Order: sequence, then C-alpha cells, then structure tokens
Amino acid sequence: MLPSESEVREAIEVAELFINATQNIILNKFSNDCYFGNRYNEKTGKWITPYLEISFNPFSKDNNKINISSKEDKENVSGLDTGNSIKLQTIDDGYIYFIKSLITQDFSYLVKAFGDKVDKKYVNYTFKPY
Repeated sequence: MLPSESEVREAIEVAELFINATQNIILNKFSNDCYFGNRYNEKTGKWITPYLEISFNPFSKDNNKINISSKEDKENVSGLDTGNSIKLQTIDDGYIYFIKSLITQDFSYLVKAFGDKVDKKYVNYTFKPY
C-alpha cells in the first residue's frame, strides 16, 4: 500500500527539519580551529616550539578541505606562518580522523590522522576553548 500524497509531504517536511537542525549543530561544532604542538607556555600563552594549526571552516569557498599550517611564535609576534602547509580533501588518508577530532574534541584521533601507531594512552592534550 502506497502512502497518500499528504503523508509523503509530511514525511519530507519532517526530514527537511531534521536535516536543517542537524546541519546547524554540525556547522557550529566545525567553526573552530585547533592548534597542537609539543611545548606551550600556559602563563604567556605562547608556543615554545613550532606548532600546527588545523582549520576547517565550512563557511569558506573550499568548505570540504582541511587546512594544516605550520606556525611559530617569535618575540612579540604570534602565529607566524613557516611556509609549510597542506590541504586535505575528503579522499585523503586521515581526513576522517581530523573530522572526528574536530567534532568530538578527542584529539587522540590526530595520531591516526597522521598514520602513526601510537597508543592512545600516550597522547596527552589540554582542551582550551576560546
């Protein structure tokens, strides 16, 4: 038995509401960058060694790419670009692990994203919202 036209319209409206609501939640979670490196001074807010900036901005023209840039802090200038960067696309290895890290804020997935086989218990990080 086929559903009536009104039942189909209602089902489509419910699906559209769900998609729109879910999309807004995901977009809000994705609109942040994250930074990681080996040494960070909590008191000064400066990185002691070069660090990586992982940026996924769904509002940009290249909304399905993840940008990874190497940065460093020197003297009174923060976030200097070292000239090393890559752009990950959906077909690249590790892409899904970056997405999972950005959604769940479980950055131990970054080890898998880079293809290293390090036990999760050895990955230490501090999440610091801005």
